[in-house]
Amino acid sequence: MEKRISEKSEFINVMKLFLLLGVVLLHCNPGSSPASQGADSTAMAITEYITRMLNACPSCFFIISGYLFFRNIKGRFNAHSYGNKLRRRVRTLLVPYLAWNTICAALLIVKAGYLGFPGSGIVSDGNVDWLRLLEGFWMVEGNKPYPLAFAFWFIRNLMVFMLLSPAVWLIARNRWTTCIFFIVYIVTDFNFHGLQWFVLGSSLALCGLELPQTDSRRGILFAAAALLSGCFLNIPMPEPAARALLLVFTISVWFALSAPARAIAAHPSRKILKILLQENFFIYAFHQCFCTLTVTACLRVFGTHTFAEVMTAYIMSFVALTGISTVVYLLIKRTLPAMTGMLTGGR
Repeated sequence: MEKRISEKSEFINVMKLFLLLGVVLLHCNPGSSPASQGADSTAMAITEYITRMLNACPSCFFIISGYLFFRNIKGRFNAHSYGNKLRRRVRTLLVPYLAWNTICAALLIVKAGYLGFPGSGIVSDGNVDWLRLLEGFWMVEGNKPYPLAFAFWFIRNLMVFMLLSPAVWLIARNRWTTCIFFIVYIVTDFNFHGLQWFVLGSSLALCGLELPQTDSRRGILFAAAALLSGCFLNIPMPEPAARALLLVFTISVWFALSAPARAIAAHPSRKILKILLQENFFIYAFHQCFCTLTVTACLRVFGTHTFAEVMTAYIMSFVALTGISTVVYLLIKRTLPAMTGMLTGGR
C-alpha cells in the first residue's frame, strides 16, 4: 500500500516537472523577441506550433491543483476544511505571489527608469505611477491578463479558484454536475480563465478517482492525437467546436505525458528527481525575470537566417533559462535560506 501511494505521489511530481519544463520552453518562443524579425520562416512556423502545443501545460497544472486541493476531502466540504485549506495557501501561494511581483516591479522601475526599456504605462520619463504599479500586482494595463510577474497569472487565477472552492465542490462532487458544467463550458463563449481544468481535477478527487495514467503504447496514440488536434487549434471555427477541440487536445496532451511520467515514477532511481523537484517552483518563478532578454541574446548570438540557427537559439534559450535559474536557486538557498523559503512558499 505504501509503495503504491509513493508511486502516485512520484507520478504527480514527475508530471509537475514535465509541465514546468514545458512552461519554460513555452516562454522561449523566438516570436516573442524583436530579434526574430526576418528569421527563417520554416523554423518560426515550427516553434510557433510547439508553443501552441505547450499551451496545454498550464491547463494540466490546473488539473493537478484541483485534484490536490480536494484529494483529502471526505464527505462535506465544511467551513473548517475551507479555512484550513486557505490558511495553508497563504504561505505556499500568496506570499510568493506578492514577493515575485515586488521583485518584478523593482526590475521594471530600474529597466524603464535607467536602461530605456518600455515602462508598461507605469514608468514614464523616470516617474513612477504608483497606483498603476499597485494595480500591476493584479493586472498590468495594456498587458492583460498578466500581472507584473507575468508567469504568475496562473497563481493569481489559482488563488481565485480556491476562494471559490465551495462552489467548485458543489459542481465537482458529482459526475453528472461536472458533465453539465463542461457542456455549459463548450456551448457558451464565457471565459472561464482555466476554471474548467481546476473543476476537472477537483471532480477526479471528489469522485474517488486517481489522476489518469496510461502505458507507453497508448501514450504514443495520445501523442499522435495531440499533435493532430494541435494543428487545428488556430483554424477559425464556431466557438463550441473550438472548445470541444481544446478539450480533446488538452486531455490528449495529459495522457501523452502521463506515459513517460508513469514509467519514471516506477523506476528505482526516481529519488534523483527529488533533487530536480526542489528547484521546480523557483525555476518557474525566476525564469520570467529574464526570458525575453535571454531569447533575444540567443537569437543575436546564434543568428536567425537559417533553420539551424533559429532552432539552435531556441534550444539554447531553454538551456540557459533552466541553467541560470538552477544556479541562482542553489546560491540563494546556500546563502539566504530564509529568503529561499519565502520565494518558494516553503517548498
